Formats: sequence, structure tokens, C-alpha cells
Amino acid sequence: MKRTLIQWISIALEASKVSHPKDRQHIAERWSDLLDDIENNLLLSGSGFDAGTALDREKSTNNKIVFTTSFHHMNEHGFYVRWTEHKVTLSPEFVGGPSIEVSGRNYRDIKEHIAHAFLCCLDTPEYNLHKAADGSTGFYWKLEEVVEEMETSSDTNK
Repeated sequence: MKRTLIQWISIALEASKVSHPKDRQHIAERWSDLLDDIENNLLLSGSGFDAGTALDREKSTNNKIVFTTSFHHMNEHGFYVRWTEHKVTLSPEFVGGPSIEVSGRNYRDIKEHIAHAFLCCLDTPEYNLHKAADGSTGFYWKLEEVVEEMETSSDTNK
């Protein structure tokens, strides 16, 4: 099933916070590992987001997902001139996709660019639950394995 990255983050955040019996505590840890993989490999990094993007797990809830990032600004001559710090908050909307709010200084109208970049990254339905074509055990494989384990454990509880 294809889901957007923001949907996977929401699912993994909730699943990693669920209290599990001791014999199934590894399930929450696997979802937490998945969040680490997403943060390290799929969130915005480079092209101005030179310090990367972090998921704020403490401030994120089932009603909003919060990220922190910095933007490295260039002048018209291609020289880096300053950094700005930003908090990006996404909330679900019933119509039109997620609502996005960008805090921080709006140096050179950067907030609009940041909002657009985050929506392109997080709200594109392209993440499949399949192994990579080369058979590697990367992000997609972990998603498939974690979901299979969740389904198997929920079947045994019935």
C-alpha cells in the first residue's frame, strides 16, 4: 500500500509510544528505529537545509507533527550569509492535505519555500511497502518487516 511519508511518520510515532507487554517491547523499538531511518535518510537535508531536519518526537502528537530545521541563506553572489532556525508543524486537514505552519524569521520570504519543500517531501504518496528492486535491506524492507510483524502479532491476539 502506498502512503505518504507524513502518514508513515504518524503511524510510527503512535506505534512507538504504545505500551507493549514485556515480551513484545521490541515492536515499539522497531517503530522507533523506523523513525530514526526516516529522519536520517528521507527528511530534508542539503539545498539550504544544510544542518538536516529533526523530528521533534516530544512535541509531536496525534494531532500534529513537529520538525526542527535550519536554513542556510545565500546572497545573490552565491555566498552563504546567514542561518535561520525554524519549527515546521503539520496538522491533518480533511480537505486539501495537511495544514503547515513555519515559525522563525522570514528572511527573504523563506517560509513559503520551506513550507513548499516540506509538503513536497512529506505529502507525496510514493512510499511502498516493498523491498528495493536490487533486494537490498534498506528503508522499504524495514517497513515491510515491521508491518508484517505487527499484523502477525495482532492476529495472534484474536
